[in-house]
Amino acid sequence: MILQAEEVLRDCREALDDFVDGLQGRRWRRHWILCLTLVRCVGHVLKEVDRKSDGTLRSIVDIEYQELEQRKPEPRIFWEFIKKERDSILKQYRTSAGQGVTIDLEENKTTYDYVINEGVFKGYEQRELLKQAINFWEQHIANIKKKYEQWGK
Repeated sequence: MILQAEEVLRDCREALDDFVDGLQGRRWRRHWILCLTLVRCVGHVLKEVDRKSDGTLRSIVDIEYQELEQRKPEPRIFWEFIKKERDSILKQYRTSAGQGVTIDLEENKTTYDYVINEGVFKGYEQRELLKQAINFWEQHIANIKKKYEQWGK
């Protein structure tokens, strides 16, 4: 079984691969918004598209979502990053992330920094956090597919 949410997840991975050193200013912001929107889109597509495609899948996704709600505020990667950061961008056009560049003229070296500047993930490198978010969805989808197989489909 291939879920539509897995297609979104593939786009997340590719967007992360495209998040390379050198992105600055508006280019960086547009790419950050793209990455966050995609990483949140996985859950929306799972719930609004995949869930509606099959009765068994509907039951499993509903149970998984209820369990996610019951564990709140854990996992933090979902509640404090995937959901909160995306909501902040889409509802306020505000992000907790930032970017900077350091140029060492003596060593002729340029260093790019992409860190989270506030909240529970303050100091985290953005690409590492995106990797954690992708891993969260990979595990979440794997659990759903495993349950689907166990339920006899």
